[in-house]
Amino acid sequence: MNTPTEPVANQPIRFGTRSAAALLSGHWFKYVLQVVSVVVLSRMLSPDDYGLLAMTTGIVAFATVLGDLGLSMAALQSRTITPAQQSNLFWLNTASGILLFLVFNACTTVIVEYYQNPGVASLCRILSLNFVFNGMSAQFRIEANRRGQFGRVSLVESIAGAVGIAVGVTGATFGLGARALGWQQVAVAGVTLVGLVLAVRWRPGMPSRHAQMRQLVSFGGSVMLIQMLVAINQSVDAVALGRYQLPSVVGVYDRSRQISVMPIQQLATPMTRLAIPKISQEGPAAGSPLVPALAVHEPLAFISTAMLALVAMNGELFARVLLGANWVGVGHVVSALSLAAAIQMSGYVYYWLLVASGQQRTLLLSELVPRVTMIIAIFALAKWGVLAVAWCWVGGQALMIATACIYALPRIGVTTGEAFRVAFRYTWPFVLITGTFPWVVELVTVHAGWGIDSHYAVALASGLAAMGAALVVWRDGRSMLGRIFRLAKNTLKGVPEP
Repeated sequence: MNTPTEPVANQPIRFGTRSAAALLSGHWFKYVLQVVSVVVLSRMLSPDDYGLLAMTTGIVAFATVLGDLGLSMAALQSRTITPAQQSNLFWLNTASGILLFLVFNACTTVIVEYYQNPGVASLCRILSLNFVFNGMSAQFRIEANRRGQFGRVSLVESIAGAVGIAVGVTGATFGLGARALGWQQVAVAGVTLVGLVLAVRWRPGMPSRHAQMRQLVSFGGSVMLIQMLVAINQSVDAVALGRYQLPSVVGVYDRSRQISVMPIQQLATPMTRLAIPKISQEGPAAGSPLVPALAVHEPLAFISTAMLALVAMNGELFARVLLGANWVGVGHVVSALSLAAAIQMSGYVYYWLLVASGQQRTLLLSELVPRVTMIIAIFALAKWGVLAVAWCWVGGQALMIATACIYALPRIGVTTGEAFRVAFRYTWPFVLITGTFPWVVELVTVHAGWGIDSHYAVALASGLAAMGAALVVWRDGRSMLGRIFRLAKNTLKGVPEP
């Protein structure tokens, strides 16, 4: 048995078919639940309700990162950690969550004054509960990840998602409006906490003054700066639009972003849990961190950019099917945001490589200029509407990949040319299709005077034809498709991947 100060080695996480399947299957079930939530609640609630939620969660997202203190990533990245250290991390996360709950409630009046909309006050008070729930659950989630218990985490998150939908639908039925969406998020966080406590066989001990925390806190602080920058960048669109536009406009933008971002979330988020420990553990043995990183990134980027290309080419159709007839005019926004997401997904491997290699300062410096530029541009152009903000995202993601390839990756031994090749080898045709076909189809159908149904049919048919043609002539794409089929076949047979 380990004493409180004995290091516990980080258990190797096998990125074979079983671990990947357990993690992805749970997240894809969550994806189905999210789609159900979008389809049902978008028909029960108005764009104003979703706009108020987006305006509030834009600020909540930044505060959530501040409350985590970067300690989740510090625990996940560390090769060894003692029980005393992990217990201290739990109490730090919990204390910061409670403090944020109190501070956020005290600042509700300031937030209302900023938006000039009293409707956000009740949402601020409701969503502040998540600071406490998320703070308490952080280390239970990390412990499950370190033990490779992805199936348990996925099950807990799926149950929490289902309960959240039930709460949201119930609240909408009783006329709670935007508050129904707030209570939905609180229900998800609360059930997740209870489920992780029951599923993970770990309990925190009392705080210890003898545990060596300096390295973990230092790493967490560096990561927190990066995460805060990312959080500001991720939420600035809703915050800026909420300042200058009506809540209904913010709601339309929020749902457009949800449609374009949902596919990438269900792939990138779970794979990050596998990728960073895998790169950290296997990189030195492989001779280069690129080897384990590409094993995760290449199929992930291929699948996600293909999905985003399909979404981009049929943005208006997806919006009509998912959101209902009342949500119109979102097609162009969905297409632009899908292009931004495709570029982001192509460069996701850079984040994994730099964090797993302990190069958080390099990552911060690499992303500082692009993200600050994007933040300024979004605030400057928010008055012009949602499409201008969406194109700021496209330019910002492209700038981030450029700075990572030119500045950051060479500092861990990856040349600029190799960095660009790694990012786009298995994604460039899909990125190209995402960035061109929606606008070409729009130009053709409008010039021909075709109706909306004809536009839907042409967009879907031409998009599938373009992707099929790309796979016919694209050797790397055919190779990756075969690799994915083999992984799926091995998963069904229960054959582990080495």
